[in-house]
Amino acid sequence: DSLFTKTETEKYLGLKSESLHLLYPAVENNTHTSTWDVIKNKFKIATPYILTVGKREPRKNIDALIEAYRISGIDDAQLIIVGDQGWGENSTENVKGVKFLGFVSDDDLAALYQHAEFFVFPSIYEGFGYPVIEAMGYGCPVATSDTSSLAEIADNSALMFNPHDVEGIKKALNELHNSKEHREIGRAHV
Repeated sequence: DSLFTKTETEKYLGLKSESLHLLYPAVENNTHTSTWDVIKNKFKIATPYILTVGKREPRKNIDALIEAYRISGIDDAQLIIVGDQGWGENSTENVKGVKFLGFVSDDDLAALYQHAEFFVFPSIYEGFGYPVIEAMGYGCPVATSDTSSLAEIADNSALMFNPHDVEGIKKALNELHNSKEHREIGRAHV
């Protein structure tokens, strides 16, 4: 589902390139979204907010994102984290401004994408990166990792950062939060 996955398959399984075919998956936007009034009351969130989506497990790098948010100085926008608890330890709980929603319905998630100030995806390793495509499809500016398939999927339409560099993630958060111009450029690439 990505050139990155194809290359990994060749490398680790020893398959020949000509026996593998690249087929990007289709991502369809949900047209039955919840309204903003429903979302803000249901989850008790306000705007602006920064959104991320991903199960809390090490490769999703949520703890690094939370630390970057904590040191960013952003105090006028919440960090909203959507996704169930996965495996592994989570060291960052109870950080001011961070709200964990857990699993949300597709209708609620669509509305969350549409109303977010921007979407950030700090994953270390992805075979494809559906949340990045979903966010872009809803017109939400994106900041994402420059690793695995994500640079390929974002295709120069997102602000990229090294997911192993908390300072770099912080810089990306501040750049999108503090620059309406950068957010509008991100929306224009959709």
